[in-house]
Amino acid sequence: VIRIINLRLEGWISIEEMKRQCIITEYFPVISMQPLRKLCKTWANPWNAFSAMCGHETMFDVRNYFGEEIAFFFVWLEFIIWKLSLLFLPAFAFSIARYVCVSYGQDRRLLRIMQKVFTCVVLCWAASLARLWEHHMARVRQAWGMQNYEARDVERDGYDPFLEG
Repeated sequence: VIRIINLRLEGWISIEEMKRQCIITEYFPVISMQPLRKLCKTWANPWNAFSAMCGHETMFDVRNYFGEEIAFFFVWLEFIIWKLSLLFLPAFAFSIARYVCVSYGQDRRLLRIMQKVFTCVVLCWAASLARLWEHHMARVRQAWGMQNYEARDVERDGYDPFLEG
């Protein structure tokens, strides 16, 4: 089917020539419009961003359309956004408390104590983040039937270890 489409397109435009002139870098055929419309309506719609992140079925749709490796990136992105939003609450409370302490000339010792407490909160959050991600990734792998999947590092052709600082 893709070859037939390419033959039809060659009568109007040359995709290889467009790639050679750097007008386009790559092109990919759309699987079908129905899944694409569904993704555009739910997952790729900025107005539904937070409600779409709540549902696991949306990630199933992303996985079915893009594949597991790309979908895992979006699973990670969703995970980190939610965990950062949890850190927002203590950060906001600390900011308000700090503003009150500085504005009303409270004792600086109280401010230093609050900074140490907030530092401990951030350290605990960061330490738990890696462990929570491992558990979340294991659940997603199990749900997607990928228990034996091994992530692999790909070294880019242009990588030069000498340039690493």
